[in-house]
Amino acid sequence: MRFQVFKWVLAFLLISSSQQVNAQCGSSSSVNRWQWPTGDNWFMGDGVFANFPGGTGGITFSSINTNNSERIAYEGTATISDNAGNLLYYSNGRKLWKADNTLVYSGLLAGNEGGASPGNPGGTTTSAVQGVLFVKHPSNSDLMYIFTTDDALTATTNGLNYWTLTLSSGVVAGPTRLGTYRTTEQLDATLHSNGTDIWIATRESGFNSKANFQNIYSYLITASGINATPVISSVAPSVQSSTFNKDWERGALKFSWDGTRTVTVNDIAGWDDYNDAIVVYDFNASTGAFSSAKSVAGIFGQYTWTGSTYQAAYDAEFAPDSKGLYVSFTPNGKLIWLDASLTTSAAIYNSIQTVSTVAANSGDIKLGGDGKLYQATMSNTLNVFSGNLNTGTAISKTTLALPTGRTSGRAFSNMFIPKAGGAIALCSGGKAQLNAAGAVSYVWSPSTGLSATNIANPIATPS
Repeated sequence: MRFQVFKWVLAFLLISSSQQVNAQCGSSSSVNRWQWPTGDNWFMGDGVFANFPGGTGGITFSSINTNNSERIAYEGTATISDNAGNLLYYSNGRKLWKADNTLVYSGLLAGNEGGASPGNPGGTTTSAVQGVLFVKHPSNSDLMYIFTTDDALTATTNGLNYWTLTLSSGVVAGPTRLGTYRTTEQLDATLHSNGTDIWIATRESGFNSKANFQNIYSYLITASGINATPVISSVAPSVQSSTFNKDWERGALKFSWDGTRTVTVNDIAGWDDYNDAIVVYDFNASTGAFSSAKSVAGIFGQYTWTGSTYQAAYDAEFAPDSKGLYVSFTPNGKLIWLDASLTTSAAIYNSIQTVSTVAANSGDIKLGGDGKLYQATMSNTLNVFSGNLNTGTAISKTTLALPTGRTSGRAFSNMFIPKAGGAIALCSGGKAQLNAAGAVSYVWSPSTGLSATNIANPIATPS
């Protein structure tokens, strides 16, 4: 791959600095996304942390032993770690803490079913599968975005909201709501095709109108911030049932690791819509558009469903090759594999293999830095799957005990935090924000490719 290196030098007062931009196409990190050290730590259940040392090491556990009852997580959580894998912040979707367990903010708006979820009598934790998501600003390594969604059952609508978190100071600003619509519990992120900007995606609720359930919203984060005007793809399958069941909004939206496809899985158990419990899409990382929706949880014959129907899906995770796909279900936690790269619904459906039929309960599934697939169980153990994850073959299942007396809850942590620092990588024609602070005046040189030369944070656009 050919690339050019551009370096802008900053001089101010008695301090000098420089920032390098590599103008090339590709990911902002050469490390596999599931092994980013910024995602080394997961927060779950009764104050439990999982860690993958060095990003790829075998999983280890620790737990909070002070005021643990205040720091519980039922479903979606998120963490922020630094480039060395050290935990910085964590959240259960309603509150935000520093790694030393200091409460930073308690006004996050992830849906929480009014506190009705197990282990959550006070409504202090989210009850949405992907209720909270941490996303790093594309070029400012000290700035983080926090996104939250609604949950399936609460009638109150908060919608899609975001806050900014300044890592160095712990200052939280927000919320800012994006749009006026109600969301499902689905929320994920992936890189733009330029390798720098980031797409955020969520699905609209069918609570007010079942037709809205067809809409998937994509928002772009650039060096300038969040573009509040979404790309709306009305391509999700239409609801055939005469009524919409709000339970169907439980579930996850997951991007493949290479950003070329997406899946939505939902707790759909209605006879008319069985097949829409798992839907595979193509994703255009340049435009943010979803297309080619393929419903694969069932095949309808002339008069009725033929073969098995894989209804009531809960979570999904792509295999390392971005083709294989794993799906978990409610309430029995069954796990299946399918080939999401196939071009028709029937072909994908026919590729389905059952990987596991025994689990304590439905739970999130997540690829760990050690290359194994983990499943939350709501019990004192995690299910661990290893083998040829790309093809779903030769898979072995083991269980792994959590710290004594602790449980996992239903979900692992949800974050998109590319490694920060060093050179900024972007495609030709892309842009990046340079960063400086602490001076009265600034002078950047050379001026070519810069939006300004006399401010702290100019936008660089290499040729």
